[in-house]
Amino acid sequence: MLTGWAFIRHYREGSTARTGAPEKLYERFGHWLPIAKMVYDARRQAQYLRTLRQVDSKRFGFIGFSPGAKAALYVAAFAPEFRAVVSVDPHIALNGGGNWYAPWYLDWLRPFPDIPTPERTVLSLLNPDPGRPGFEHDPHEILALAAPRPLLIIDGSGHCEDCGGHSDDRQSRGYVHRAREVFRLLGVPERLEFVPTSDGHKPNGPAIDPAWQSFFERWLKHAP
Repeated sequence: MLTGWAFIRHYREGSTARTGAPEKLYERFGHWLPIAKMVYDARRQAQYLRTLRQVDSKRFGFIGFSPGAKAALYVAAFAPEFRAVVSVDPHIALNGGGNWYAPWYLDWLRPFPDIPTPERTVLSLLNPDPGRPGFEHDPHEILALAAPRPLLIIDGSGHCEDCGGHSDDRQSRGYVHRAREVFRLLGVPERLEFVPTSDGHKPNGPAIDPAWQSFFERWLKHAP
């Protein structure tokens, strides 16, 4: 199991998300969104773990909380090295009280010359025709890309309809239900789990810890 450390907390020259880390990323790599850098880092960490004789490279797990939880969703979608992934309170919804728009995640208001839309922003790719509701891209597509690998999402306010703040609540279940259609199509609906808790926006808690522990126990230890 691998717990990731997001580069936006400490990058080159001591920079962080709020003190220039995204800009230093662009200086070095060009148009490479911070969320993609987090996935890249996780894949390189998995590459290192493969070199250790005591590690079973077929049973890698990834778990993240808050910024790490957002990264975990993309790791589940784009890093096949990880057999099972846990995302603790990522605040799935792109809009609303979440901060996916931030420069240290999707940076969706910054113009990039290589984006082929009039606005040249990530937001314009997510919603290419604002006049046609229902055609925008939403997080259920990222969750669905994890299939058929197991993915667990644990929220902090699962018993609220619209709690606001940074926690997932009942509204997030809609995205999970849509993504589960793909898991069901592949015959593995049980591999996408959503566990509601009242533990709040925290990395651990009385409901959070048993959920991720039993999930990894099942998919990393006992599953063939």
